[in-house]
Amino acid sequence: MIHVPKIAYKLQSFTSVEEMNKQMNFHYRHIKELLTPSFDQVFHLLKKYSCKVPGVCWLKQGTIAQDLNISIKTVERAIKFLKEQHIIKIYHTKRGNINANSYYVFQPCNKFLEEEIFLVEEAEEA
Repeated sequence: MIHVPKIAYKLQSFTSVEEMNKQMNFHYRHIKELLTPSFDQVFHLLKKYSCKVPGVCWLKQGTIAQDLNISIKTVERAIKFLKEQHIIKIYHTKRGNINANSYYVFQPCNKFLEEEIFLVEEAEEA
């Protein structure tokens, strides 16, 4: 049995895996041309490990690098990219004075809403 930290439930961003997958498909559609093969692998691995608590992953960067056979530096760049694209938020925890886990929390995609609003406004003018 896998231990699920209590904080993961507090950070949960989706009510179901289906909802998370739908939102991640929207995100992926907007960024797939910008992704390097390694960034693509990191995105999908984080998504894969975000099912116990929909939208929350707490894998260590070293584990990600080892699983994908890439460098930790590449993992760091991929995570930074995903954060800059507003796909994930990163929450760092502390145990006493030392850093503990990092939680990667997937965010809902708002980009498709902007497109729908634009298309509706465009249709009304015609």
